[in-house]
Order: sequence, then C-alpha cells, then structure tokens
Amino acid sequence: MPDFMKAGLLTDVTEQTASDPNYALHVQACKDIATYEGKVYGVGFTPDVSVLAWNKDLFAKAGQETEKGPATIAEIVDYARKIRALGEDT
Repeated sequence: MPDFMKAGLLTDVTEQTASDPNYALHVQACKDIATYEGKVYGVGFTPDVSVLAWNKDLFAKAGQETEKGPATIAEIVDYARKIRALGEDT
C-alpha cells in the first residue's frame, strides 16, 4: 500500500474512520500500514485467518474428509497437493 498511497492512487478515508467507533478497536499494526503522512487510506479486514472455507466437492474427489477441513498448515498443503493431483486445471 505505501507505493499506492505515495502515488495518490488511494482515497483518503481519515474522516470516515474518525467518525467510526469501531475503528478504535482495530489492531494498531493494521492502522499503521494503512496510514501515510497522517492520513488513513484503508482499514484492516481481519488480522488473522480464523476462518477457512473449502470446496467439499473437490475434497471428495481427492478422497479427503468433506465435513472437517484441514486443521494445520501441513494439512492444507497435503490437501492442496491431493487436489492438484486431480489435474492441471483443478
């Protein structure tokens, strides 16, 4: 974002964030990366990956459990490799 902010390609949303009571609850690091020269150009969406969506049809085709998604990064990689093995266009 810094290059886009410096180039003037983003809209200043400082006024909107100042009037939003939820903005005060945002993680400071997210605010910092979206601020340039004292102006806010974005807001954090989520600072974590606590939600994971998966395609149950692809999981079934790859022989994976469809009702329980991967629980670790290693499982995500394993599942992805098995799904990728279904074909180049998957």
